[in-house]
Amino acid sequence: MITSSRQLMDRIKNLVGSDSAKAQTAMRLYAMERFLDRLARSPWRGRFIVKGGALVTALVGVSMRTTMDIDATVEGITLQEDEIIRVVEEICMIETDDGMDFHVKSVDRIMDEHDYPGIRLSMEALLDRARIPMKLDFSTDDPITPGAIELGYPRLLEDGEIPIMAYNLETLLTEKLETIISRGVANTRMRDFYDIFVLLEVKGDSIEPHTLKAAIRATFAKRGTDSSPENARLILSELEDDERMREMWFRYQSKSDYARDVTWEDAMRAASRLIDALAGGRDDSPGD
Repeated sequence: MITSSRQLMDRIKNLVGSDSAKAQTAMRLYAMERFLDRLARSPWRGRFIVKGGALVTALVGVSMRTTMDIDATVEGITLQEDEIIRVVEEICMIETDDGMDFHVKSVDRIMDEHDYPGIRLSMEALLDRARIPMKLDFSTDDPITPGAIELGYPRLLEDGEIPIMAYNLETLLTEKLETIISRGVANTRMRDFYDIFVLLEVKGDSIEPHTLKAAIRATFAKRGTDSSPENARLILSELEDDERMREMWFRYQSKSDYARDVTWEDAMRAASRLIDALAGGRDDSPGD
């Protein structure tokens, strides 16, 4: 068990070497892990459904995806600032042996890409002299088809996993596909394109086609987006030919080591595989 900032820095140096940017990312990932460990020990574990980048990282590994915050859908908790702060602070008070303390620095109302309200907590994790910033983003009322799953969140610097509740793979992919289709050329979230690519590469064989179709229909309907394969293919064609989108992809690659060998065409083909699965038969899997 890591119990001091010196131990933490030594472990991180062994993991990433002397790259300071990667070290900062690893420190934040470790702080997020320690929060999730407290969540897993708390009575609130079943109320926070992890999604987004933190879930992608858990599924494919930190060498293929990193993230700077934890996104979660909350169930059975009022999405009000005072209530969220109360619950998070209660989680942070859970006793562990890691020597880390968490503090809420600020709370903000946010709107996601579909103008749905959410809450963002800016946090600080303290371990001796180390101060590690992190963010928690919460939303509610997201359709999870057929439902949340229990997942072992792999520890970054030690053996073992942390049991959390999370989106199933099909819903995770669906939310990213819906964002791509609904925003079209206005989208600036290149990570959604990459995430679909890497999830299909690593987890494609685990996708259940019938569940994927049901998830696409449920999420697209909830967000008022046309889920027809014809509409999706038209938008993907526009995206692939758009020079601004291609330039944003190049910039994303330059900042993300794990994406540097993934071409814009690779990303587009991955998104198209999801559309093909929607249009195909019951057993047509995008992982095939």
